[in-house]
Amino acid sequence: MLESIREMSKGWVAAVFIGLLVMSFAIWGITDVFRMGGTTPVATIGNVEISQQALVTEFQRRLRAFSQRGGFELTSEQARVLGFDQQVLRELVQEAAVTQKLEDVGLLVGDEQIRRDIFALPAFQGITGTFDRGKFLSILNGQNLSEDAFIALMRRDIAARTFTEAALGDLKPPAGLADALTAYANERRTVDYFVLTAANVPAIPVPNDEALTSFIQAHPAAFTAPERRSATIVLIAPEELAKGITVGAEELQATYDARRSTYVTPETRVVEQIRFPGESEAAAARAKIDAGTSFIDIAREAGFTEQDIALGDVSAGDPTLPADAFTLAVGEVSKPLEGPFGWVLLRVVSVTPGTSRSFEDVRAELAKELALSRAVDEAYDLSDRLEDGLASGQTLTEAAAALGLQPVTVSNIDATGKTPDGTMVPRIEGEPEIVAAVFAAEAGQETDLATTETRTQYMLRVEGVVPAALRPLDEVRDDAIAAYAATQRNLALRKLANDLAASANKGTLLSLLAANMNTEVQTSGAFSRDRAPDGFAPTSATSLFALAPAQAIAVPGADPDTAIVARLADISQASGEEAAAPADIADRLAGAIARDLTAAIGTAAEDDVGVEINPQAVERALGTGS
Repeated sequence: MLESIREMSKGWVAAVFIGLLVMSFAIWGITDVFRMGGTTPVATIGNVEISQQALVTEFQRRLRAFSQRGGFELTSEQARVLGFDQQVLRELVQEAAVTQKLEDVGLLVGDEQIRRDIFALPAFQGITGTFDRGKFLSILNGQNLSEDAFIALMRRDIAARTFTEAALGDLKPPAGLADALTAYANERRTVDYFVLTAANVPAIPVPNDEALTSFIQAHPAAFTAPERRSATIVLIAPEELAKGITVGAEELQATYDARRSTYVTPETRVVEQIRFPGESEAAAARAKIDAGTSFIDIAREAGFTEQDIALGDVSAGDPTLPADAFTLAVGEVSKPLEGPFGWVLLRVVSVTPGTSRSFEDVRAELAKELALSRAVDEAYDLSDRLEDGLASGQTLTEAAAALGLQPVTVSNIDATGKTPDGTMVPRIEGEPEIVAAVFAAEAGQETDLATTETRTQYMLRVEGVVPAALRPLDEVRDDAIAAYAATQRNLALRKLANDLAASANKGTLLSLLAANMNTEVQTSGAFSRDRAPDGFAPTSATSLFALAPAQAIAVPGADPDTAIVARLADISQASGEEAAAPADIADRLAGAIARDLTAAIGTAAEDDVGVEINPQAVERALGTGS
């Protein structure tokens, strides 16, 4: 939610701080997630602990946000390979350290500053471009966040921003560096090349069991059955409880009546206004309009542009306009009117009629909302009683049964929540925090009560753990043989390509080498440092940009069963729309320097308050040890 609130922020300074409020959710949320869960903390920063559950929750939240922005699903395993888990932990630690340092030095933010910043956030502005309290509360409610809690987050965010902006000062990149980087970014290259395929190397013989076993042991990740866990989970989901709650007609009507004004959207108008020194000047201008002069020509005579006279969308009751603005027809020009800022002529450009939703229009929506509201209260009552039952000596299953809650039993799920047949357990599908908690807890341990992003409260006990282990040879034989053949074929292709590139560098014509391999030389289009030619592996651009003129090299193809021998043919500079502008490069360079300095400030804060990381706890939380 806070990413969207800050979405319209511009410039490198805003980019540096766009994540501060987001991180504050993880660190200073109303449930104080740093201290959630009774397990060993993953990190201790000064006097603050980051729990395993806090890391899991933030990791999953970031993973979902990344997948939504990218338009594809990034799995937990892929994210960990990319170092996403360590990045999340690093930022949680650094934000905690900086925030503690701000509190130590007593950097305070006044209420008026908070008010100004909240009022300025585009996400909280209505159609008139001003702060809309109803929209503000609606967004906070959608995030299950109180107004006081959000203000506390804003206070910390502004303090951190003020502190770091003061440290950065008027940051500018060194003179000349932007020009050098622009030339670097705009460099383009062209290569002559030919492609080698599996047909260019001998067939790979089927390995014996000894060779196959050695191969599997050397590549365990591809042939290891994942760790699986079984657990008993008690869920208290408001959405499920709401299905059994009926809201009476009288309550629905009373709620509608109390909120009637929120179901009415007032008429808005796009209005233009020309200001005049006095009534006589306004009357003279109106007479010219009556005689045929256009409204915009009158504005120009008065020294205004079309942008100057545009007021945008306005609604009835706007204190900056005379009330007569809402009696005019579209295209009609008003008589001279005295407004709060002097005498004016008004013209209505367009009208958007107001709307009103009847009780029947919103009845189903209201019933669902009120039922869910009651269900949330009921859920918290149930969670209190569940914890009371556990405190009295009942087991998790006994305490749940006493409240009429039916535990969910999951058997042999992996870290993605899937059973051995590849299906998800229905009641925990779409709740990655619960699955992560199953893999963060110790066997036999009953976790503390926690809440997911969907407001489902849960508590669980891990009943059994089946460690990750290599699968038997007979179970993976076909896959292992195929992988072995692909690996050996790629090694043979790579050696052949390297030998041919070496021959090219000794003077053998590329066309002759290609002919000997029953293929032809091709010429690529001009390509950049961050985009290899079509048919080349994406990573090959770096190697191709390291070539001297006429030098040859062997690089992998986009198809893993190919290799390419390429020789540098031309070096040029991009032009037109494709070329990067020096001003853009300078802005990006300033942003990079700012991020480095901000990280340095965070590191200094960490050194000052003291940081301890528990790698074993991190592994248990995110499953990196399996």
